[in-house]
Amino acid sequence: MDELKAQILKKMSKRNYYGHKLINFSDLLRFVSSDLRGDAKRCINELYKEGFLNKRPGAQGEFRYSLCIEKADEISRIIGDAKTTNYTFSVQKRYI
Repeated sequence: MDELKAQILKKMSKRNYYGHKLINFSDLLRFVSSDLRGDAKRCINELYKEGFLNKRPGAQGEFRYSLCIEKADEISRIIGDAKTTNYTFSVQKRYI
């Protein structure tokens, strides 16, 4: 679970989603593979409760998120400490 949190933080910081640059919740879930989306939803809510993410209302009742600027040093430390696996793509090879 901590690796998944670090992966989400890494993707958001790599794309510079700090402060007023926001990303929709559905777009944030696209960072992880489809079999881990339920865990990703829990991780995003936990990151918000821990203060790493800012949450604002968006269009059509969907929330938008950004990284908290005040915790930028701690976010970079978490990204550096975590041994992140790439959960973004889980491709299965098909043999015809």
